[in-house]
Amino acid sequence: MYTIEKVEEVVVKKVVSTKATLAEYVGYQIAEKRKAYGYTVQELLDKMSNQISISYLKNIEKGLDTFKLKDMELICKTLGIEVASLFPQSKQDVPTIL
Repeated sequence: MYTIEKVEEVVVKKVVSTKATLAEYVGYQIAEKRKAYGYTVQELLDKMSNQISISYLKNIEKGLDTFKLKDMELICKTLGIEVASLFPQSKQDVPTIL
């Protein structure tokens, strides 16, 4: 189920579920870290020498696609973060609303 909220003049789509899947959680973390650095999806891909496709990265961020460890390592290396930082430390860390 989706809900639409207007936040500071920006329309945001949020996924509402009992618990996010691991793929959704990790994808959300990647997207948030990418945005925190001020990168668009294309800018991140450019920094990665386009070693993965834009549709693949978008699907990872949405939690719609599984990922290979080598791709996760590449994304994290490019963002300058540890792979472990993408994973929840406990079940309580997994949000009920993304």
